[in-house]
Amino acid sequence: VYKRQRQTRTMDALLVSPASPGVVVFGKAIAGLLLVTAIASVSVALNGIYVIHWGWALVGFLFAALFAIGLALLLGTLIPSPKQITLWMLPVAFLFVVPGFFADEPNLTPAAKAVMDWLPGVAVNRILGFSVSDGAAGSVLGVNLLIAIAANLVVYSVVIWEIRRSDR
Repeated sequence: VYKRQRQTRTMDALLVSPASPGVVVFGKAIAGLLLVTAIASVSVALNGIYVIHWGWALVGFLFAALFAIGLALLLGTLIPSPKQITLWMLPVAFLFVVPGFFADEPNLTPAAKAVMDWLPGVAVNRILGFSVSDGAAGSVLGVNLLIAIAANLVVYSVVIWEIRRSDR
């Protein structure tokens, strides 16, 4: 898909249209969200019996999917080659996913724990963890929601800024 869009210069056509960069990014994010939702439905079918709070599961999925899509859009705007994007996506995904598994380890140093508490992947992991638990402290959940919202706002703001900059 990406290679075809580069060859047909889809982004160039979108940038000369009356659509603002924000609308272009929104459209691309919605298309990505539909694809990710179709793929995630398999996970829900396999693991749905463990979910207690479906609302929080949906919120966690939405923030995780939008953040991952935002990162992909950011890499797509910054890196010209599809092969380089594929190469860079692995470490970016690794940095997003892996800390969530280790953030609550009791053997972490206080400094490492403090850093991990502010990572978007950890925040989303905790929101999703709440969806399969009996309860969590409201303040902890609120902080993680704010981190997830802020991370998405930052990523999409940078993508829109980069598209505006490349339009000049």
